[in-house]
Amino acid sequence: RWKKVKEGDGQVILLSGIPGVGKSRLLHELKSHIQHEPYILLQNQCSPYHSQSAFFPVIEQIEKAAQLTAREAYADKIAKLRAYLPRLTNSVEPVLLIANLLSISTENHHELSELTPQQIKNRTVSTLVDILLAFSLQRPTLCIFEDAHWLDPSTLELLELIIRRIDHAR
Repeated sequence: RWKKVKEGDGQVILLSGIPGVGKSRLLHELKSHIQHEPYILLQNQCSPYHSQSAFFPVIEQIEKAAQLTAREAYADKIAKLRAYLPRLTNSVEPVLLIANLLSISTENHHELSELTPQQIKNRTVSTLVDILLAFSLQRPTLCIFEDAHWLDPSTLELLELIIRRIDHAR
């Protein structure tokens, strides 16, 4: 399956089994097998304590990958997001949508102020998919949702959209 991914044939694998059967071990072996290859890892950990928190695993993954800390100034967090996220357009909207998702103040920017909450959600979901696809243009991308049985409804919606759009992604 990894070979197909590297060739631009997006793959989805559902790994299911009882606790202790070795699902995490298989993921560890996959990551060990490809460790010397260029790839991007997006590790999303779902949690029973956050199964009703919209986009919890995605928020946590972005915060870790962008190396955001709670004590940083908002402007510094925005700068780190810009550095981490692939450039999607010349617009600042994708960064602002992700900042909004991460509860980073965007008070100096008014680009989102005229959007309804549903429009913001829809554009955020679309932006998250676009980010994943943009990463896959840079390098083959391994996107893991561990303990997916704890997915919140919004992240499940996102995952379903990703699955529908990765046919020709690495």
